Amino acid sequence: MTLVTDAIGNFLRANRSQHNADLVERWSAAMESQLNVLTSKGELVEGKEHTYRHTTSEGFTYDYWPIRIPKNADSEPEWRDYVLEWPPEEFAEGIGCTGWDWQNRVSRWVGFDFDAITGHAKGVGLSDGQLEEIRRVAHQLPYVEVRKSTSGNGLHLYVHTEQVSTANHTIHAQLAKCILGKMGADCGFDFMRQGEQKLVDACGGNMWIWHRKLTLENEGLRLLKPAETQLKEADLPSGWRVHDIGTSELRRPVDGTSSSRAIFRAAQQYVAACDGVSAGGRNQAAFRLAGHLAAFEDARTGGRLSEKQVIEIMRSWNTLNDPPLDEAEFVQAVTNGINNGTPREPKLWLIRKNLQHNNGRRCRELAKGYWTYVGACFG
Repeated sequence: MTLVTDAIGNFLRANRSQHNADLVERWSAAMESQLNVLTSKGELVEGKEHTYRHTTSEGFTYDYWPIRIPKNADSEPEWRDYVLEWPPEEFAEGIGCTGWDWQNRVSRWVGFDFDAITGHAKGVGLSDGQLEEIRRVAHQLPYVEVRKSTSGNGLHLYVHTEQVSTANHTIHAQLAKCILGKMGADCGFDFMRQGEQKLVDACGGNMWIWHRKLTLENEGLRLLKPAETQLKEADLPSGWRVHDIGTSELRRPVDGTSSSRAIFRAAQQYVAACDGVSAGGRNQAAFRLAGHLAAFEDARTGGRLSEKQVIEIMRSWNTLNDPPLDEAEFVQAVTNGINNGTPREPKLWLIRKNLQHNNGRRCRELAKGYWTYVGACFG
């Protein structure tokens, strides 16, 4: 009987190729990982979310499902290994990892995915010219590793770090956004967007290290340029990290009611999805973002974030600005947004209202910015 992590490791080692062998070597059971399955091979099992059933011609029945390791990656990660009763070689579609070592709570690398137009839906992906420009400027950065994407059409960029401490996936993702900003500053190129078009598809998220669409013919995941060096935390802007505020601070919200760790994590997730702003728009963006965070409300207790919490959560966002606001100006803009902005409708009240008109799955789709908290309440 084979445990999940052993089954994944065995499968990856058995399916190494000349283009992904080094990626497979980086994988271990300590890495935050994702296994997607072939949904077309089975039928959804009633009453079991994301579980599929396949019956072989010999009459054997397998129930199989996608796997994420660990559970609760955005908050307090945990994983209890179990026996995998279905074969990955039959049902796995892709296996990837994020670069976050959840067991040791450190980021070993971060990855960035730039999709090509080819093979994606209309309006999704970058032109050959855009991809060539990204490839050209990335080659100028000694700490960036450049590879072909899984299909061979797009690009994957990796930056290895000297084990930067990150308590959960939310902080790992924030680290990735900070590094992407540093890359842009170091070579004078905005990797995040071009005008109104977003360039990067995945930023610190899952990067495939094996996939069924990977072939020797399309050269998927082929290494184009190795990294020459790693980044240290000292190489990053000071204050990039979303600070971990203790329980005592969580009990001093902006309106005198009780806050919770769940709402704090939801606010972190919301800010992690926000882009930096150029000079001329930073104060207004800080004002508006602070007002939105001040409107986060715990649906169970009515608690909200304290002014200090909002400031600390937004510090990492400020590091993405070009250039960042200085400390005094940043704090002033945030406090003005909290205290002087037009009062917002409580954010989690909106989620509860949506839930009255949608099932739980649709609610999660409508409330991506707050999914950590929604999962806790409605999962």
